[in-house]
Formats: sequence, structure tokens, C-alpha cells
Amino acid sequence: GELEAVSAGTPDAGDLQELTFFARMALLPGLEAITARLGPSVSPAWSGATCPVCGAKPRLSELRAPEGRRHLHCAFCHFSWPYAATGCPNCGTQQPDGINVLYIEEDRRSRLEICEACRTYIKCIDNKEFFGIVPLVEDLLSPHLDILAAEKELQPIVS
Repeated sequence: GELEAVSAGTPDAGDLQELTFFARMALLPGLEAITARLGPSVSPAWSGATCPVCGAKPRLSELRAPEGRRHLHCAFCHFSWPYAATGCPNCGTQQPDGINVLYIEEDRRSRLEICEACRTYIKCIDNKEFFGIVPLVEDLLSPHLDILAAEKELQPIVS
């Protein structure tokens, strides 16, 4: 029914977002299989801000136990890779006062890492202090952070 509604006329932004979401979910099993095959061949020295498997930008950042190393999660194929502890994965700024962290005190499992230089954000999942969180699930469980970012006129690195 959704496809018929979209094809019948000019789709609005909501229709396109829904269609994009369902298309991504349909592709996800195949993408994860490809990532499982290609992932082991990625150089451990890779430190880029784009996915070494497919070249897409990251959707999430994750702090992993035990040392709290930062990993990025691809928005397209969901591959994750180590990334620098500081800096913006969108514009690359390394200014110490250029990256701010915003979280809600009652729920510190996830937070926003905000780049003041390019006015973007990436959601960061804390799997160091709150071990066992599934990043993609936590992303879905924290829309309040995306709303907070929108109120501050910030853009996600990827939409």
C-alpha cells in the first residue's frame, strides 16, 4: 500500500523516509553477509572516517570495554571499525573545544557528540560503562537525542 501511495503522486518527505527505512532493512541481511566476508580483510591500520568496506559515512559511534576505544558503525552496511578517540568523523576537526558532548543525566547509555565546526552530530553508545548494549537497538531507543539535536539545529552526519 505504501508503494502504491508513493507511486500514485509526489511523495512527501515522510513517505520517502519510510520507504528508505524499509529498503535498508530489506537489504540488511545481505549487507551483513558481505560485511562478514570482507570485514576480516580490512587492514587493522585503517583509521578513516568512512567505512573501509563500502565507503559510506558512519551512523553511530561506540565506546567499547574494557579500554573505552571508540568505534564507528557504518550507516549502510553496519560494519564497525576503530576510530580516533577525538575528532569529528564528518569534517575531521581536531579542535579540543570543537567537539561537545550532550546527554541526558538520567540516561547516559547514549549521548550526542556534537561538532561545532560543521554543526553535525553523531550518536555515541557507551558500551564501556554500560556493557552489553546493542548499538543499533540503542539508536532506535534514543530518538529523544535526535529531537534534542534538531532543536539545536544540528544535522546528523548521515540521515
